[in-house]
Amino acid sequence: GKVLWRRRLADDLESSPPPPKGSLYGMYQLPACFRLQMLADGDLIVLGLHSWGDHARSESMKRWCRVYRLSPGGRLRWAFPQEGAMPLGLIHVDADPEGRRVAVLAASSAGNTPADLPFKPGSIYVLDGKTGELVGGHTFEPLKPHFEQVKFWLSVSVGPRGKLASLGMSDGRTFLVDLDRVEVAKTFTFGTPIMISGVPVSARSTFTHLAPGSTAYFQTANSTVPYASSALHVAAPPGPHPWANTIHAVGPEGRVRWRYRSGHEYQGFWTSTDGRWLATCVIKDDARTGRDAGAMLFDTRRKGGGSSKLVYYYRVEGKTFFHADLASDGSALAFAE
Repeated sequence: GKVLWRRRLADDLESSPPPPKGSLYGMYQLPACFRLQMLADGDLIVLGLHSWGDHARSESMKRWCRVYRLSPGGRLRWAFPQEGAMPLGLIHVDADPEGRRVAVLAASSAGNTPADLPFKPGSIYVLDGKTGELVGGHTFEPLKPHFEQVKFWLSVSVGPRGKLASLGMSDGRTFLVDLDRVEVAKTFTFGTPIMISGVPVSARSTFTHLAPGSTAYFQTANSTVPYASSALHVAAPPGPHPWANTIHAVGPEGRVRWRYRSGHEYQGFWTSTDGRWLATCVIKDDARTGRDAGAMLFDTRRKGGGSSKLVYYYRVEGKTFFHADLASDGSALAFAE
């Protein structure tokens, strides 16, 4: 019951006053740990993030972010950047179980981001997991004319051996990235815009996962009209994107092994240690039929396509979220309603 150690992230990221009462998103403007990953040796990878101001106006925002590797006793092994917090939005970080490589997604600039900052939004940065030294970085170009910016969600996954990372973007593109060369190994256009009745329709890539056995799993969300489209007056897509609401299973050679579609939005991936069992949370809100949500389990060793691999769908009455876990042997699944 005793606290063994404590580290105050606000010493690096600045403190913030309590949010106004009733503020729905006020807590997200406080300095906090937005990612905590335990490695095989008990070390912790920590993402400290502080982002506050008017989110509708990037020039009014202020951002401080820093990645840490801490020992089980709380000792700082390294921090990135070494000299202090970064004035740039680092939205997510992931490492392989042994901590060989750490992948960092840099998402957004702010009013305190210097023009000459060597780190850029819309980039992946790769660190040596042992030392925290920068291995390299890759900045992605926006998918113009439909998208003016590169946007990420919690969409990077480092493979079990620390050699590859899978990555998804809001414009529908997905990638496999070589973490030693820090360059794109494969590009997929599952959810990129297509024209339907003269309107561009896309499906953003949400969560990705690199599983044991080197299978990469990608998810695409609902059909949408791109933000930077000239048809911003369109309230809804005139038709569905052909690969919206789809799980794509891709082999290490870059070929799609199987797909699964159920009309749901998928909320994250979890796999067993041997890669056989795959779980995801799902949700679908339909104006006619109401909400349909729960968790799905797949046996990836079954022959056939995604429908053949589906073992069961456990439904709940409320919403599901992207927080769940699967036992290492696949024997139990836990998720939040």
